[in-house]
Amino acid sequence: MRTFIGIKLPEKIKEDIYEIISHLKESRANVKWVERENLHITLKFVGEINEDLFHKMEEQLKVISFNPFEIVLNGCGVFPNYYRPRVLWIGINFKENTLESLFNKIEDILLPLGINKEERSFKPHLTLGRVKSSKNKENLIKRFREDKIKKYHSSFMVENFTLFESVLKKEGPIYIDKMTCWGMKDNGC
Repeated sequence: MRTFIGIKLPEKIKEDIYEIISHLKESRANVKWVERENLHITLKFVGEINEDLFHKMEEQLKVISFNPFEIVLNGCGVFPNYYRPRVLWIGINFKENTLESLFNKIEDILLPLGINKEERSFKPHLTLGRVKSSKNKENLIKRFREDKIKKYHSSFMVENFTLFESVLKKEGPIYIDKMTCWGMKDNGC
């Protein structure tokens, strides 16, 4: 089973982000847009694992504790650059010892299970879409750089994270919520 750990977005933010995606779709660029129901912030992509490892991972993740914290969605960008964009994203800002601390706790607790730590530095973002070709790229980038998107700003409190299964289908992935872990342990997973 293909898995990842992420943070769900509040419905209002999903609605706002999907308005941005709808505006960008008008560029008619060749982009695989993230479906509204799949919008999330990835903390750790685990990949393909067997059921036994999945259950061990569930048990380990249940012990992670953290205080709720605020993250701010603002700004936009692309990976790797505007000349050859591959991923369009909204930026994420957070206070020290919050989101990155949660990411590090997840990395540390999964390492004994043989799930390696990320080699790249932690750069949290909200993926809007993946560019498939250069078709209408200039129009896409022009729309993407508009103030409406560059100045997008919203925030929400993170109180939990979710272990997802990602089922790949021809039409696009389906994300199945397998377990939600609350930061304050009196609520449990």
